[in-house]
Amino acid sequence: MIFPAHVFESEMPPSDFMLKMKKWVVVIGIAQFLCVLGRIVVGDSMGALCMMFVVSMAYMICFGEPPLHVRWVFMWTFFCFINAGFDFAIAAVRSIHVYQHYETNGKDDLKDKVPVWQIVVVLVVSWLGAISEICGAVLGYKMYQDFQDQEMQAMNQLAHAHGFGGPLYGSFASGRSGGRTSAGFAGAAGEAGATQTAQGAGAEYANLRGVVRSSATGPEPIQPFAGKGHRLSADDGTDTARENTAGDTARS
Repeated sequence: MIFPAHVFESEMPPSDFMLKMKKWVVVIGIAQFLCVLGRIVVGDSMGALCMMFVVSMAYMICFGEPPLHVRWVFMWTFFCFINAGFDFAIAAVRSIHVYQHYETNGKDDLKDKVPVWQIVVVLVVSWLGAISEICGAVLGYKMYQDFQDQEMQAMNQLAHAHGFGGPLYGSFASGRSGGRTSAGFAGAAGEAGATQTAQGAGAEYANLRGVVRSSATGPEPIQPFAGKGHRLSADDGTDTARENTAGDTARS
């Protein structure tokens, strides 16, 4: 599961669906807190610590600052999903161990070494923790999906308000909401591709016309030795006067 960075900075208010699901978050959080107490009783301090972290995320969803924020929902969902896998495996292993070593002959008989109430508490806490975390992961995922839908609707409204409701964006948005994402996106992409192809052909034709015109007119001819020369002399005025005098004498 990838951490989406934008959800931690989102300022969207909670939707009606999140407000309705708040009571179920409270119920699951209470069940998980009971698992924390049960694990402390049976001596499972590490399991109680891990479950307490999950309970703290459920508390932040209901009473945090701000309440029902998507960042708390995402973190609660993520840790419920991770812990559910481990707790389910631990509950299965403990159940198999009790089944194989209860009322058996020999020193491994659990009935003679462990009180019945303690065995019951271990099994109930183990399975209640795993089931509550699975329910929390599913509920949190539904709440996160609702947040994504609300965010998409807000983006669509903002885009249309600023005049960005083009065929490509509109087709993609309608395809997401109506289940026609591939068809709408493909049709809009084909139309946009045809438009870009026509524009590219027009620009290429205009550039070709400019090249032909510049080739037909050609550059201006260059006449050699048509400019004035410059001598590397300190007394440029005297040399110029001498040249003018010599020219006048030759013409006379």
